[in-house]
Amino acid sequence: MASSPMVVDATEFIALPGPTYAEGNLEDVQHIELLSLKKDALSKLCKDVRLPYSGTKGVLHDRLREYSKDRSRWTMLLSRPSNMHLGPSEGRVIKHKKQSHKRWEGIQLADAAASSSVTLANAALVTHVDKHEATLAWAERVEARLPYKPRAERLAQDGPAPPLSNLVDGSSLILPSFPIPSSLSPPLPISVSAPVISSSAKAEQAEKPVEKPAMRKLMLASGQQLIFTSADIPPPFSATFFNDIPNLAAMWDDHWPEWKGESYLRIRGVAIPLVYCKEIYTAHQKGGDTAHWKSMKARWCEWKQIAVRFHQDTPQQFWSTFLKADGSHMDWTQILGVMRKQKAADDKRVADRARREYGASFPDHFAYKKNGVQYVFQKDADIAKRYKDIQGQGSQNRDESD
Repeated sequence: MASSPMVVDATEFIALPGPTYAEGNLEDVQHIELLSLKKDALSKLCKDVRLPYSGTKGVLHDRLREYSKDRSRWTMLLSRPSNMHLGPSEGRVIKHKKQSHKRWEGIQLADAAASSSVTLANAALVTHVDKHEATLAWAERVEARLPYKPRAERLAQDGPAPPLSNLVDGSSLILPSFPIPSSLSPPLPISVSAPVISSSAKAEQAEKPVEKPAMRKLMLASGQQLIFTSADIPPPFSATFFNDIPNLAAMWDDHWPEWKGESYLRIRGVAIPLVYCKEIYTAHQKGGDTAHWKSMKARWCEWKQIAVRFHQDTPQQFWSTFLKADGSHMDWTQILGVMRKQKAADDKRVADRARREYGASFPDHFAYKKNGVQYVFQKDADIAKRYKDIQGQGSQNRDESD
């Protein structure tokens, strides 16, 4: 009868630091049966000895085996820094020590070399309470070697200060007989010379033209031509017309009868109608500051809508249109809301008319191209604008033929 093979469970023990090893008990060594542990237990062992704890079981096995063989790595557990107010930092890997901790270790190690009462090993194995006591003991030893002396006593030992008569012509000082540390010796004179510029660099600077600001022109309704540069343009003003719509119309356009010759925008002392704000602040090639226009664009568009509407009607007609149910005037926001609704209705009426008139040829006249692809207008506002442009071109052509 053939004998069946015997199955023997594999076992492997490795040595790792025990729980009290980090407190200075170098004899606390535990032997762990490695292959019988699950992954969670292996990860916890890696955390306890400050090893990376991610990876498969095989990776964790190899990591713990290497750590077990290299006992020099165990000493890293002895100098683990921690925060008193946060409690023990178990399971945390601290890669960088604080400067205060480094200074403390340096003090302890330096004092351990000079004193036989504290050894190097003890300086590395003290706990939090021991650290405090060791620091106090170190301070007492330092004070015993270097006792504090009052200022008068120190001056008496060092000798009297040099008299003022040692100053010659107020510029040089005759040094006293006692030696002065090198760190306090007067600095050597420093000679400062002008930078040397080569002849080629001088020629290049001479040939480089000086850029002059671009001159800009603005023709006003009075026939005056205003010449200015971007440096003459002031920053956008912060005026509001919420409660003063007639004043807005009086500053908007110098071609209107409402124009009074006053404006919040002035260039070289000349009042500029607000209708020119877009032209002045968006001239990229003329040195205009686009950030200025970006900050006032929304306000300027609202000013334009209300100023044009106020100019089209008489003041009585304007306020009768924008009247509340209780007989009071609408405010700025309510007026803009009503005007937007009216414009949307007008655009829809014009767009419907354009669709009826052009019929099948509508896509040929009301379309635009983007990246080589032709798209037909869908929004009523776009269709109405294109229809008005076509009608305006047609009337202009008829006038020219007449």
